[in-house]
Amino acid sequence: MIVLPETLGTNDMLAVVRRYFPKTSMRDAKRIAGVALLTLGYISTITHLRKRVDFLASRRPGFHEAELIELALNELVPQGGTPLQRTSKPNAEIRPQACIDVNLVELACTP
Repeated sequence: MIVLPETLGTNDMLAVVRRYFPKTSMRDAKRIAGVALLTLGYISTITHLRKRVDFLASRRPGFHEAELIELALNELVPQGGTPLQRTSKPNAEIRPQACIDVNLVELACTP
């Protein structure tokens, strides 16, 4: 009998993000995983995000995928829900402020 885990581990979740976004940076992969974990169906959220980024790319030629990911993530996070932290540092991570009790909490929360 094969028993699958209830939740994905950090490496598994990042592997799923990498499957749908193979050229994205690790920073953006962590952001996608963190925001997806704030939803009930986090795998379907990642697939939805991939479709949304592809749609935005067709409507906004010349935009880089990282810019389209940011636009799609900002659409995904509800108004008045869990805002993304913005920072003036160019290489700093943007993370959701709220935490949820899951295995990948380090991707979704600020320390």
